[in-house]
Amino acid sequence: MLVKPKVSRDQLVPLIAQLPPCPIGMEACSGAHYWARLFRQHGHKVKADVAETGRALPDLRQTRQE
Repeated sequence: MLVKPKVSRDQLVPLIAQLPPCPIGMEACSGAHYWARLFRQHGHKVKADVAETGRALPDLRQTRQE
């Protein structure tokens, strides 16, 4: 089930609570752990993924051999 409605923060938890338990994917950020705990309380399985910019960081850290 794919749900992408536009809701405010105060409407998010009631929306998630009415859904049957399902996997929820989200971008990892400073608030992701907070939201994941709330979603897990309603029986959902939460997966936080690294942001697209986070995947590029190891390439920037490579040392150059000139």
